[in-house]
Amino acid sequence: MPYLDHPSQPRASRADPLLAPEPYDAGHNIPGKRLYSLRQTQQLADEFTIELIQLARHAFPNLPPTDRDDLVLDGFISGLRDCAVSSHFTLNPPTNLTNALQLCRWYDSHPIHGFLSVN
Repeated sequence: MPYLDHPSQPRASRADPLLAPEPYDAGHNIPGKRLYSLRQTQQLADEFTIELIQLARHAFPNLPPTDRDDLVLDGFISGLRDCAVSSHFTLNPPTNLTNALQLCRWYDSHPIHGFLSVN
């Protein structure tokens, strides 16, 4: 068994606002609260992403950009209006926001209008 000076700490795959340099307080951090509750309306995925990025920059200005990007990705996935895309991301999480946007653009250009019943 190897000798360890310090217990190993698990590394989270996504940024956690509770581990952010400044404590997350949903009651006082309105942009942070909106980041986690924002839902895509009729806007395109790119427009939704821009809004999330702006909120994240305002809510967590001292967070490293890569961690902030992870928060944006999480907010993006949870806020999507298209259930088919959300389900896809649940089963196959995108590695980054660029990949998520590419798939959303593909879904936007290839809409699924439901299943046809065959008699």
